[in-house]
Amino acid sequence: MIAEVVTGERLGQVLGRGAAGLYVPGEGLYVSRQEALERLGELPNEACGELERCPFEVFVSVPPLAAQPNVRRYHVAILGGDYDGILVSDSTRIPGLVSIADIRETVAALDEGREPPIGWRAVDQPLQELERLDRRLDDARDAQGPATIALALTLIALTAGALGARSRLLARAALLYPFAALGLALLGAAVDRVGPRVTSVLVVVAAPLALLVARVAPLRLAVPVLLGAYGIALALWPETNALMAIGPHPWSGGRFYGVTNQVETLLLAPALAAGLALGGWRLVGLGFLSLVVVGASATGADGGGLLVFASGFVALWLLLHGRTDAFPWAVAAVAGAALCLVALDALLGGSSHVVDAVGDGPSGLLDTFWERLRRSGSIATSTLWQFAAFAGGLAVLAWFAVQRPRFVVVDALLVALAVSLLVNDSPTKVAGFGAIMCGALRAWAVWHEPTGIESPT
Repeated sequence: MIAEVVTGERLGQVLGRGAAGLYVPGEGLYVSRQEALERLGELPNEACGELERCPFEVFVSVPPLAAQPNVRRYHVAILGGDYDGILVSDSTRIPGLVSIADIRETVAALDEGREPPIGWRAVDQPLQELERLDRRLDDARDAQGPATIALALTLIALTAGALGARSRLLARAALLYPFAALGLALLGAAVDRVGPRVTSVLVVVAAPLALLVARVAPLRLAVPVLLGAYGIALALWPETNALMAIGPHPWSGGRFYGVTNQVETLLLAPALAAGLALGGWRLVGLGFLSLVVVGASATGADGGGLLVFASGFVALWLLLHGRTDAFPWAVAAVAGAALCLVALDALLGGSSHVVDAVGDGPSGLLDTFWERLRRSGSIATSTLWQFAAFAGGLAVLAWFAVQRPRFVVVDALLVALAVSLLVNDSPTKVAGFGAIMCGALRAWAVWHEPTGIESPT
């Protein structure tokens, strides 16, 4: 077994053989060769013999010596065995893209004769396929900023219109708009070479689509159908979801698939509104559907989202039944329900970072919690813009929290957002988009039949 770190032209001599793929060398804004080598760990590099080739050979390209912007993917190639075509990994669910941790584990597994986490898929032109994937990752990264701005501004316009004009239609449209934006972004990501302008136009065009759906379908019907459809898309087309501008950010080496904190925050308010409109056992059914879409390994794989959605639906149920005294017990119930769902997911064959974190036990979960808190603080104070967006979002949420009359669905959302700020590591997006969705939800609650169900708190 030999694993070789290569630079220059050496990798080009082997890319046409075996199976090849791309990987992101680190997380964050900058990467370096030293960081990549540390994450790769100590690799075996002993030749098998003078006259024989090794059963497996792994070649990994690395960044230059100095710190580099984290905007480029690097090649990895595996020769030997049945490897042929492009590399695939369950850690990314994007054919051709593997995680750097998988490279280290694959080298160890092949050296010890175990099943490696990196497999392969046969394609006719592997190098051209990798070039196409690299371009699509660049397109998605370039479109992320403009699409997020377009999403926020369009959502603010719908919410402001609903609050200012006291429009029932605009309120429903604002709650349905995230589903419409996600749907069109998915369609755009399925097409090759869709840049920032087209993506931003699709996000804006989603507004009249949301208005149309709001006019023809009640919220209690539209949300379960759209949420279920999004779950199916997550399960069947994880690569397309990963390559859309509003979804995961695989180009940064962090999250490669599933539901992000931003999407989770956008979908929380419409889910709670539909749950209130449905009521009774149907509210419980929608809550379970939400947990499956957000938290199951095959769909969202969002551990923080499990806790957030469970908190929101449990809070809504307790507030509707006037059981605010049961909130301390509800905390244990939410944690227990989340752990049970993850355990069930694992028993059914689910595999994700959420399952792995729970498998590490209480100490692993506590380490994850403190790491996310530390990262949240770092992100919120990283730039003046980040801090202003975070503080502004919190101020708006606090303002909605003291408005009268109060509504159970708004209070349930505020409880869930508080949990999200504790367990997730995207404070700016949770506070910012949470504040906008809180306004849309309050505008809807005012017009809900009967006119407003006031919170007992």
